[in-house]
Amino acid sequence: MKLPRKSDVERKIEIVQFASRTRQLFVRLLALVKWANDAGKVEKCAMISSFLDQQAILFVDTADRLASLARDALVHARLPSFAIPYAIDVLTTGSYPRLPTCIRQCPLLSLLKANGRVKFRVEGEFEATLTVMGDDPEVPWRLLKLEILVEDKETGDGRALVHSMQIDFIHQLVQSRLFADEKPLQDMYNCLRILLKFETCTVLGRKTGTASVHKVTIKIDENDVSKPLQIFHDPPLPASDSKLVERAMKIDHLSIEKLLIDSVHARAHQKLQELKAILRSFNANENYQATLEDMEKSVNDDMKRIIPWIQQLKFWLGQQRCKQSIKHLPTITTETLQLSNYSTHPIGNLSKNKLFIKLTRLPQYYIVVEMLEIPNKPTQLSYKYYFMSVSTPDREDSPVTALLLQQFKDNIQDLISYTKTGKQTRTGTKHKLSNLEIPHQGVQVEGDGFSHAIRLL
Repeated sequence: MKLPRKSDVERKIEIVQFASRTRQLFVRLLALVKWANDAGKVEKCAMISSFLDQQAILFVDTADRLASLARDALVHARLPSFAIPYAIDVLTTGSYPRLPTCIRQCPLLSLLKANGRVKFRVEGEFEATLTVMGDDPEVPWRLLKLEILVEDKETGDGRALVHSMQIDFIHQLVQSRLFADEKPLQDMYNCLRILLKFETCTVLGRKTGTASVHKVTIKIDENDVSKPLQIFHDPPLPASDSKLVERAMKIDHLSIEKLLIDSVHARAHQKLQELKAILRSFNANENYQATLEDMEKSVNDDMKRIIPWIQQLKFWLGQQRCKQSIKHLPTITTETLQLSNYSTHPIGNLSKNKLFIKLTRLPQYYIVVEMLEIPNKPTQLSYKYYFMSVSTPDREDSPVTALLLQQFKDNIQDLISYTKTGKQTRTGTKHKLSNLEIPHQGVQVEGDGFSHAIRLL
């Protein structure tokens, strides 16, 4: 409003001054914004400076108070005379016999032996160090140190299983009970046993069928709480081997891993003893070692069911032996074969333990291997071989139809000839063996040594 009244030069001067003031204001705002980025650091420096000033004041005040104490209160202070006789006793005899009469008559002297302290130790659980602060019988016990002895040396690198903060809490709790209870030491013992009381149930084996779940329980004996930690097994351990049972019931220091291993050894030994008796009743001439994991369910459920299982295992091994013998030949093996006329064809009358060998170069023909039990020889099998032809199905997904089924003659085994030295028959040598009068070159080992061949001439 004033500019129009002024001259041209004055108006220009006012405009320049306004621009200069505005520029300075913006410069200040920019500086303030940049400073705000480092305000935290400046504040920390200010706090550190204030703390150091406060410490300097404390040091000066401490020096003034010490100087005042030396000038006023300690002017007449004197050192006592040196206890030379007592020092001589300690240096020469290693003991301190010149006790004051009041200490000799103290009833707690027989307890407070090591530096005026007494230790109460429960092996494997805890150790408490206590003392008293005077001769008066009413003076309560003071807990100096509490150490938890529960440890696991196999796991956790031997470190304490109770945290230091938990130790401090237990320490304060026990000390409060020592001040208040009429029987402080007994109450301390009961309090620590209750705080350390635990019950650990660990399943040793999964539940299979009717087998029971095995448990190991570590706890305080409810009938006598003064006993150390006790081991309880459910069901109870069998008394098959006293050393194994004793090892599984003993706990020198808490080690869950060692305890479980000992329990497994004791129960496994009993199971193997029972299994050994059953196997001997099945075949008294052989000494079996049952070591297959697949037998676990049968062993846990019903021991007597192990015999059919072993028989089935024997047939399975026979099938594997046949498969291994012909694995390098152009064949395909299968344990089952979908046949449209299985129930009416003679193939259905064979044993259920058989193997079908398909000749890939002649897909319409099969070799059937039948496995049978040998009476009075439970560890052996007899093999029968059949030649079977099938018809070609109309569709790929439809089952084939069995046609011809012919058993090989028993004297086919006469064709297999071994020398007494066990060496292979020399190639090129002609032989005529058995009733069939078939010339051949003898038995030759082929493949990786698991199969034999007879080249016919």
